[in-house]
Amino acid sequence: MSLPDPSAHPGRSEALYAVRGLCRRFGDRAVLDNLSFDVMRGECLAVLGRSGSGKSLTLRQLNGLDEAEAGAVLFEGTDLVQLTERQLYPLRRRIAMLFQQPQVMLDPTATVGAQIAEPLRLHLGMDRPSAGRRVVELLREVGIPEPEYRARNYAFQLSGGMAQRVM
Repeated sequence: MSLPDPSAHPGRSEALYAVRGLCRRFGDRAVLDNLSFDVMRGECLAVLGRSGSGKSLTLRQLNGLDEAEAGAVLFEGTDLVQLTERQLYPLRRRIAMLFQQPQVMLDPTATVGAQIAEPLRLHLGMDRPSAGRRVVELLREVGIPEPEYRARNYAFQLSGGMAQRVM
C-alpha cells in the first residue's frame, strides 16, 4: 500500500490523524507492516488496494475498532491504540466510518429516519421532535429528494446512492 510520506508536510500544523509504525499480522501473514502516514485537517486520503491488502483493517484501526500489534494511531494527538473501550467512547462521537455496502449496514427493521435520529438523541441529547426535524434537514443537505418521505423509508426502499448518503 503506497501512502503519503508523513515528512511531506513540513511546517504544517499537527495532523488530524498520524499513523506511525502500524503493524498487524494474521498468523504468519503481515497485513500491515510498519504503516505510517498523516492526514491533515481538511485533507482527503483515498486508500486503494487489492482485496486482502489491509484497507478495511487500516480504517478500522483509525477508528479504534480493531487491535494493532504495534504502532500508534494518533487522533488529534491522542493514541487510540492505548485507549480502553470506555476511553474510546467519547471520541467515537467525532470519528465515523462509512462501509462499502451501506445497505448492508443499515438496519432493515428500522426506518432510515430512526437510524439517523438515534445518534442525534444518544450523543447530542436531542429530544425526538428535534431529532426528527434534524433528520429531515440532514437528508436534504445530502441531496435526498423528498426527505420527509424518505425518512420513513426502510433501507431496501433506497437506491444504493441514497443509502450511501444516508450513511
